[in-house]
Amino acid sequence: MITDNRSRLTCAQSVRPGMASVRVVQTGFGKGLVAARDFEAGETVLSEQPGFLLVDGAPVTRPRLLSAVSGALGLPPDAEKSVLLYGGLELWLRSDAAARAVLLQIFSTPDDVAMADFMLGVVEAVRRQAAQLEEEEGEEGRREEGAAGVEAVSVSQQLAAADAQQHAARALCCWLLSSHATACESTGESGAALYPTG
Repeated sequence: MITDNRSRLTCAQSVRPGMASVRVVQTGFGKGLVAARDFEAGETVLSEQPGFLLVDGAPVTRPRLLSAVSGALGLPPDAEKSVLLYGGLELWLRSDAAARAVLLQIFSTPDDVAMADFMLGVVEAVRRQAAQLEEEEGEEGRREEGAAGVEAVSVSQQLAAADAQQHAARALCCWLLSSHATACESTGESGAALYPTG
């Protein structure tokens, strides 16, 4: 899985120099786009690099986290929902504070309370599952993940505080509601991307 926190925003310019195609506005639900002029059919009005990118079929770097997610959902580890939520949660857990702040600014408040509550329940269940797996596997599991380049701080430790669970649940809602399927023409890879503006 790949993340790229550098974003580039290019607005197409109108005939009159300096007049942008769109304006970015902060709404109650995150950032939004407002048209600043009329558009021609087929005209590019916004071009942006993904702020976050998850590549389909990427190696699982945290098998214990995937097991915890699938256990929390009651689904096999290779189920689409298990893989999707593992990807979003793994992205959140490995991101630094600055990247997490960017992610949370993209989508401020989910308007679907039931979904937000469900995601919080999933994150809490993942924390419990991860703690149980960590206890069962002990030092051997920690060495295994350490060899894979995963930070020494365990999933259950990262999700121990209530506010950490709230933020992780918001990040998952953001990913599920705002990410877009994407593909790279040159490499043929596909995945999901989250754009800071669009």
